[in-house]
Amino acid sequence: MKNDVYYLIKKGKFQLSRNDLDVLKPNYVRVQFLYCGICGGDYSCFLGRRTSYPYSLGHEFVAKVIDIGKEVDTFSVNDFVISDFNYRCGKCLYCLKGKDHLCIQNNVGYFTNRAFAEYADIHKNYLYNVKILKNITNATLIEPLSCVIHAYEEILSICKPQCILIVGLGNIGMLFAFYLKLVVKMQKVFVHDSITEKKRRIIKLFKCIEMNMDNSQKYDFIIDATNSITGANFCLDISRFSQKYCMMSHLYGLDTSFIYETMCQKEIKPIFPLRNGNRNNIHLATQIIHQYWHPNFDEVMEIFPISQIQQVFDKKCSLKSNKQIISMNHADEKI
Repeated sequence: MKNDVYYLIKKGKFQLSRNDLDVLKPNYVRVQFLYCGICGGDYSCFLGRRTSYPYSLGHEFVAKVIDIGKEVDTFSVNDFVISDFNYRCGKCLYCLKGKDHLCIQNNVGYFTNRAFAEYADIHKNYLYNVKILKNITNATLIEPLSCVIHAYEEILSICKPQCILIVGLGNIGMLFAFYLKLVVKMQKVFVHDSITEKKRRIIKLFKCIEMNMDNSQKYDFIIDATNSITGANFCLDISRFSQKYCMMSHLYGLDTSFIYETMCQKEIKPIFPLRNGNRNNIHLATQIIHQYWHPNFDEVMEIFPISQIQQVFDKKCSLKSNKQIISMNHADEKI
């Protein structure tokens, strides 16, 4: 079966390739991708922070099942599915301790390619059914929201915050604001972003509070969701001594020595949540999007055809939407 895949072939450059999908393996599901959100990790790869090429990107997807292997009994043709692309063997030390997001086989790669593509064959253990959602595009919110849920669990392991500052209102920062205000019901959620329109939108939709630039507020936690060295510098600069701090940015391959130095100097108490925690967080995130996500909130998202993937990544840091989604050629299908 012919399959078009957009590969990152070098820093800042996508290339369309046509691959053949072989006979479907017994434990695999063949999917047709519909939509895929752009993750901060995808953008970090695009910026050259990870340099393994060619690289297939895209995991915040929703797809339609078009075929199933003979040993698959949990999915059916025409199901709508998502994935977190974290393989969980269920047998290693971390899986047995309830930390299956740290599975020693996490990066085993039981899939033909990721989601900036037309099709893929994916091991059944990666996939989750999302029949419950009325608007299938919103399924692209589930995986990143599961990461937010896990991060908040880690925050609660340190304290029960009453006042949080979120810096950076892209995909993760936006979902943090949504989760804290509508699900956790936190009263004092302050936000900041260098792009004014992104900040104003989150304040309006989720009833957050604009950050006071004089740092007069004493934040229980600062969440860095900027995905940039500049953003990390800003967050650490406004942090007080003994500040509790959550780093959500992907700064692989960059000189981050200043983070360690500043944290030591100020005795900052950091957490660095990895991935999305226990797989139950995917199910919880699905229920939350179904229950709490209002159609008005779709304003945060901007959808682009896959033919424009290069242009979208080129301009991503200056785009005014909080979340960018790539649609495939057939993504106008209805449930």
